[in-house]
Amino acid sequence: MEVVIFLILTWFFAAYFLFQKKSLSLLENFFLFFFFFFINKNVLTMLSLNLKMIEYSREPHLFISFWFQRTIIGPILLLIFVNKIMDKPFLTKIGWGLIISAVWLLLDALGIEFNIITYTDWSFGRSLLLSTIYLTTAFVIASAYRYLIQREKVVKGSP
Repeated sequence: MEVVIFLILTWFFAAYFLFQKKSLSLLENFFLFFFFFFINKNVLTMLSLNLKMIEYSREPHLFISFWFQRTIIGPILLLIFVNKIMDKPFLTKIGWGLIISAVWLLLDALGIEFNIITYTDWSFGRSLLLSTIYLTTAFVIASAYRYLIQREKVVKGSP
């Protein structure tokens, strides 16, 4: 049941991303997805294996659910956020940041409820802080990446 729920959530977020109006080009979204994937995977690996703050289930069907959350849903949420806030007013950025953080915390709560992840030395406050760091980093990286691509004239964008 857990795999089905996370698979449906993965399809939902992927479909939302595919059909939303994008501020970034296909090339930018492609590279940012893999960058966010790399960062999210490494942070969660450090928290679980190195720091032992989070433990994830070793059961295959539960680990697949964790894999969906870590590998696909997390980076797609960051891409949705970046595409929604690029070239928008400050309050819009804050609003979307709160929405994405709430979704991230709900996914963590769902993972805890299904025993996919277990907090050992972790809390929802730390998850909120990590979500804020992710979102801020995503915005800074996307802005810097867009600036570099436009400077090199690889992608045409707004001046």
